[in-house]
Amino acid sequence: MIYSKYLTPRAYQGLMRLGDVLLPGTAQMPRFSDTDCINHVDEILIATAAKDRADLLFILRVFSVLPIGWLRGILHYASKVSSAPIFPACVMKAPIGVLARGRDGWKAQWRLLDLGLRGVVFSLYYSGLNNGLSQTPNVHQQMGYQLVCQPLDADKP
Repeated sequence: MIYSKYLTPRAYQGLMRLGDVLLPGTAQMPRFSDTDCINHVDEILIATAAKDRADLLFILRVFSVLPIGWLRGILHYASKVSSAPIFPACVMKAPIGVLARGRDGWKAQWRLLDLGLRGVVFSLYYSGLNNGLSQTPNVHQQMGYQLVCQPLDADKP
């Protein structure tokens, strides 16, 4: 466990479990917990609003004690509901506040949950940050991704 300004030990455990469910690893790619990218979670959470951080902390603490099957079920449900159309075409001209209170308003909440959870995990995983530890697999190396920056030659058009 690393020190985090924003995550409690229980929330840290929940994020690790969430990451391993979303990114369990393959023969070519490491699983989330093997990359040590979670050590950089504060770099993501520093730019997050305090209310959103508190909500994330609550969700992660719940995920730390949920059975893994339930966690998978919640993530599956959130991804399926969030990909369904929110509003029928006939009511698209109604004010947003009216729609949010309607029967489809809950779909927007599931969509936000899905987007927020995946955003944190995927941002950490694909960031390429793993503290430079040689024994820790680097996702960019496993993907064969290499960013190359070269200056433009001034004498070439």
